[in-house]
Amino acid sequence: MNKMTRYHKGRRFEYQFKKFLEKQNCIVLRTAGSHGFADLIAVGKNGEVIFYQLSYRFEKSKYEHLIDIALERKIRIFYVVKAKRGWDMYEINCATERGIVQVQPSKVRQEEKE
Repeated sequence: MNKMTRYHKGRRFEYQFKKFLEKQNCIVLRTAGSHGFADLIAVGKNGEVIFYQLSYRFEKSKYEHLIDIALERKIRIFYVVKAKRGWDMYEINCATERGIVQVQPSKVRQEEKE
């Protein structure tokens, strides 16, 4: 029995979330191997560009780093954390008065089909 590596788990999660975004009529680019602040970049039907950082567990330091990037670049980033049957999404949006929208995680449940 092959043990799934952290890389394979992360890759699988990225493809699951990519498929979810594509069902929302987004064009999605996966930035595999970039080690940058975004794993996925999505362009919505209205032309809005949104960056997504995916993780298997919430890391406060990573979240704070994403806030800094969003403020500096004036972009919208979602920090997406894997949950048991879906994911939790934390929106970081520089378009507000203080520069940050810290929403309660919105639970999105999806059956895993792989």
